Amino acid sequence: EVDANLAFVKQQTDTLAYVCEGVATRVSYRAALLVCACVLFLSPRPHVTVCVIIILSHTYWAQALYETFKCRRAAKRRKSTMLFPSSTQESASHDGRPSTITVEVYENQRWWVGKWSDNLLAVERYAWSDETGTSRRTKEDVHLPPPVSDGVWQWSSLWRVNARPETHETDPDGWTYARDFATGQWSAGRGMGDFVRRRRWCRTARLVPVAAAAKTVDGRSEASAEEGLRQRSQQVEELESLTSVIIRVFLCLPLPMESRRPSEDADVDELRRRVKRLEEVNKQLRHENLELMRQLVAMKEGTSNGAVSKPVSKSETVQPAEKAEEKPEEAKVDDDEQQQQQQQQQQQQQMAMTFNCCQLVNFTDEVFNQKIPNNVPIEHRGPTIEKKLADFCQFFAKDAMVVDANTKKPILEDLRDIRTRYQTVFRESGSDLEIKTLRRWYFEADKEGGQEYCIDFEHHAHIVSPRPGLRLDGALGVVGPRDVDLITLYKSSNGKIDCMWLLPDKNRIGQDKILGQTDLEESQAYQGLLEIVKEDAKKSKATVPTKVHYYDYNKVQTIG
Repeated sequence: EVDANLAFVKQQTDTLAYVCEGVATRVSYRAALLVCACVLFLSPRPHVTVCVIIILSHTYWAQALYETFKCRRAAKRRKSTMLFPSSTQESASHDGRPSTITVEVYENQRWWVGKWSDNLLAVERYAWSDETGTSRRTKEDVHLPPPVSDGVWQWSSLWRVNARPETHETDPDGWTYARDFATGQWSAGRGMGDFVRRRRWCRTARLVPVAAAAKTVDGRSEASAEEGLRQRSQQVEELESLTSVIIRVFLCLPLPMESRRPSEDADVDELRRRVKRLEEVNKQLRHENLELMRQLVAMKEGTSNGAVSKPVSKSETVQPAEKAEEKPEEAKVDDDEQQQQQQQQQQQQQMAMTFNCCQLVNFTDEVFNQKIPNNVPIEHRGPTIEKKLADFCQFFAKDAMVVDANTKKPILEDLRDIRTRYQTVFRESGSDLEIKTLRRWYFEADKEGGQEYCIDFEHHAHIVSPRPGLRLDGALGVVGPRDVDLITLYKSSNGKIDCMWLLPDKNRIGQDKILGQTDLEESQAYQGLLEIVKEDAKKSKATVPTKVHYYDYNKVQTIG
């Protein structure tokens, strides 16, 4: 009961402080208007003065602009860079001090015309704030507290959304909705009059003894700490040089020009020539790679149609049937064994030329990213588009399908629909079309020839596609160039892609570099696709692959 009374008093105190801040803001705004009016009345043009006063007195945006500057400056003064108070402590050590602490940051959004946005009103809270909304706090603002006598603080988890849909406290994405931020009446589902929402991000820190922290502190050793100090000094020097440049610009002083020696110019030119040569070699290797892939697919299709007939010499054809009949039974048995060995070798070659699901998806992405210029007539681009389309469709089975993962209804029913649809995409998207894989889970088959799956978080750039529900060739209209984030589930067997399940990545969690493998596997989208994998394996009377490989392409450093 005492705790409840203290919480009520704290809530009323926070509300009173928020109201007092708003009143002070309005009073200071009126005082500023009065000063502005006094200055403007001294101008030689009274009609301009009257117009300005009327505009300032009745324009909401002028007031919002002033309050924005005032609130932002106040936020800088009271910005918090420490952990939250003791109410967020989860457990304590034997001496009463906290051993783990959970910090929280709130993400706030408002409903504008047709979408949720983090552009809030100037009189409201910030897009990232604490629970009360009076202090601005982002994920980057939260730091570890200083070390204590016998230990240091370390992060024990990443930032994650505190979603509780099972208890109906939040929706599946962790959002709670309300009419405005001042009411404080939050619900898990959005009503007709709810125009704001917020969700809670949490991260846990733990107290580590000094002996263990000396070996590794947040993944950094003493050498890395010295490296951090060195980088900090470099940043300070860069800031000082930038400040000197700004001062020289404002004072109209000449900027210091760095003298470059002729040898440096020669080195730069040589590096540019080497980069150009490497780009040409890279282009040539890509072309040869595609040619080799086409040859492998052709060889595989040839071996699957039937056994390769062994060439027969003329002497064997002329040999009469009588001598064949006189052949002993032991020789016939040897011939049968040779034929069985040849069939086994052919089967091994066929299995060796079968691509796994991960390779097939990489091949399709490589063909998808081939540039087709859109500044030439269509009759000249036609052969290039047909060649790219043939290279793309060769990795799909004849009965391949594209299915909507939400409704389980087919979008493209066979290879003919896939060909027609992607012909429109390649023709209309131009040279800026690109697909980029951000994250991948590869479900490797437990035995050779089994079904395999890939779950890819993909980003499609500058894609133009037919309008949904209309003709696939784009004759009745297309949707303009746009960037789309998708979560795609690929299924392959016998070296071909059999099916694709598409799911929109509305929150773009694939691009969030803060989220790790565990965070993404706990998401609703991944769990839904995993259920599809289990249902498909059960439908085809196969087992779900147990070997799962995870790849994070956001952390792969590339050149060029």
